Amino acid sequence: MSLGLLISILIKKSKNALIMSIFLFVFFSFLLSIIAGIVAFAVAGLPPIPNIPENVTNLTEEQLQEILLKDPEYQAWLIDLATTAEKILYISPNYHYQEIIRIIFGGKPQISEIFSALAYEERITEDRPLSESLSLVWQDILILALISLLFILVAYVRFSKMNVL
Repeated sequence: MSLGLLISILIKKSKNALIMSIFLFVFFSFLLSIIAGIVAFAVAGLPPIPNIPENVTNLTEEQLQEILLKDPEYQAWLIDLATTAEKILYISPNYHYQEIIRIIFGGKPQISEIFSALAYEERITEDRPLSESLSLVWQDILILALISLLFILVAYVRFSKMNVL
């Protein structure tokens, strides 16, 4: 909301402000995730090839996936891929909001814990009290509050200097 207020103050025509707001929404919601995935894949490189048994033709697709996911090199590659993408997504308010929701509803705090839980068919959620969840996401809450405050402050200063007549 504060970003929308800032855009409407910075851009004179309401049609252009609406177009810019829609573009920023699409950018933060969709395009930045795609860009982060592409850059992370370029940084992490190709996935390592696991040691696959010689009788691959007898294995089912589930067994092949299990071999792949339990490979430590592949897990390290996945973690590198995810952490690189997270570093890029850190500029997005959507990322911080999603992290808050994920942790409050019991998601594991570390991406490496999620990948190992998936590989070994464990739970990817944890039972913890709300106070502990909030202590894990206080940085994300603070960042969202600071972003909103910054946009409102800039919008207020800009609006106060405008000649409204």
